[in-house]
Amino acid sequence: MKINEYVRVEASESGSPAAFSWRGVSYRVVSAPEPWIGRTPWWVQHKRVPRGSFGIDVPMWRVDAVALTGPEPHLDGTFDLCFEPELGAWSLVNAWNDVLDQQLFA
Repeated sequence: MKINEYVRVEASESGSPAAFSWRGVSYRVVSAPEPWIGRTPWWVQHKRVPRGSFGIDVPMWRVDAVALTGPEPHLDGTFDLCFEPELGAWSLVNAWNDVLDQQLFA
């Protein structure tokens, strides 16, 4: 599911996410973070991408994480995190969990 919310991330020495907080819940990354490249919806934001622009591809991290604290129910699952250097902030782009997958694809 699409989230697109800013989150607080604790990064490892290599810059990959090790833990994050979202909506009052602390999560710990339990898998090796997988780097990948996402695509910004430029067709929604601009009529045309400026020549020489490199803002289309967005570096992201896909992680498996478990909830450590916070209100119930916890959402353990897979998360896509993105660091936005121009803002100096991380955002949670997408989230999936087994319960949601079972409901949608049973």
